[in-house]
Amino acid sequence: NIGMFTPSVLQTIMDEEDLMHQLRAVVVGGEVLPRPVVTRFKSASMPRLINIYGPTEITVVSSVAELRDDSKPVSCGRPFPNIKYHVVEPRH
Repeated sequence: NIGMFTPSVLQTIMDEEDLMHQLRAVVVGGEVLPRPVVTRFKSASMPRLINIYGPTEITVVSSVAELRDDSKPVSCGRPFPNIKYHVVEPRH
């Protein structure tokens, strides 16, 4: 069983132990995944956590990252085959 949620929904259901223990993996996407959510998830010995990213205007996923270490920055992952993307950050 795999659960797919936005980070906001994941925060609200993490305490539902019966549900969470039925899942083999949790896939999150649709909004920024805050570091505290990853830390809480990992500290509770939850299933695999996978962060997905894709342009919301067309509701597709173009990259994926399994989050194994909560001490590293949350990544939008690597693109799927035959997909190229660029992360643009504002410069100050």
